[in-house]
Amino acid sequence: MTLFLWCACAIGAAALLAVTVALLSTGHPLKALGKSAATGFLALAAVNVAGGVTGVSLGLGWLSAAVCAVLGLPGVAMLLFLKSMFLL
Repeated sequence: MTLFLWCACAIGAAALLAVTVALLSTGHPLKALGKSAATGFLALAAVNVAGGVTGVSLGLGWLSAAVCAVLGLPGVAMLLFLKSMFLL
């Protein structure tokens, strides 16, 4: 594996750990995960609806759905940032 892939896996694992700790600290982890996932999917839908006007849209695949479900609104912002950085 390349160094980039190792770094990406390490950052992903750290993000997943941070999200898990944050969810467990609320006292209602499933409720918090549901709210975060709903917010993420609504933000993804809003970006795609506004894509006709702005020209920016995100595809819905298994990876983007997982990012939106786990990270919520910050996940959608990260996907938009990555799209603008790498022009995907």
